[in-house]
Amino acid sequence: LETSAMDDRPLVIGANTDEMLLFTAFDQQRSGWTDDDVQREFGHRFGHNADHAIAMYRTHRPDVDPSQLVSAMQTDELFRRPAQRLAEARVAASSSTWMYSFEQRSTAFGGMLGCCHGLDIPFAFDTIEAQGVEMFTGDGPDRSTVADQFASALVSFARNHAPGWDRFDVDRRPTQRIGPDPSVIHDPEPALRELWT
Repeated sequence: LETSAMDDRPLVIGANTDEMLLFTAFDQQRSGWTDDDVQREFGHRFGHNADHAIAMYRTHRPDVDPSQLVSAMQTDELFRRPAQRLAEARVAASSSTWMYSFEQRSTAFGGMLGCCHGLDIPFAFDTIEAQGVEMFTGDGPDRSTVADQFASALVSFARNHAPGWDRFDVDRRPTQRIGPDPSVIHDPEPALRELWT
C-alpha cells in the first residue's frame, strides 16, 4: 500500500458493485445458507459489532439472500475498501487519483452474477461485440453506451490524465458511477465504509 501510495504516477481505481458474486453465485455449498451463516461470517470480520454490521448491510442490500449478503460484505472487504484505502493513502501522499464504481449488471444466467468481478473488462476495452462476450455480460441494450462511457474515460485518462470527473479527495470522495446512471456521487455508502475503519 505504501509503495503504491507514494507512486506519483496518476491512477484511476475502482471496484465492481458485486465483485464476489463471480466466486459465490454458483457455489452449491452456499445455496442453503441462513441467518446463522450470515452471523458466523460477519462475526469473523466484525466480532462484537457483527449485529450492527449485518443491520447496515441489510439496509443497503434489502433484496438479497443470506449468501448474497455475505458476498456483499466480502466485496467490500476484499475489493472496494482496499481500493478506497489506496485512494486515501494516495491523497495523503499528494498522488493524483480518481475513483469509479462499476455498476453495470450482467443479464446472463438470469442476472445471478450481478456486477461481478471481471465484468468491467469488456466494457473498459470496448470489446462487448466480440464473439461470446454476451455469455458473460448478457445482451442488454445499454451495453454499448456503458462501454463507450468507460472506454472513453480511460482513453482520456491515458492521453491527458483527465478521465472526466474530479480527483478523489477524502472530504467529498467523488466517485464516478460507470453504468446505467453515469453520475458522480460523493462518499458512496458512508455507513458501510465506516464499518471497516
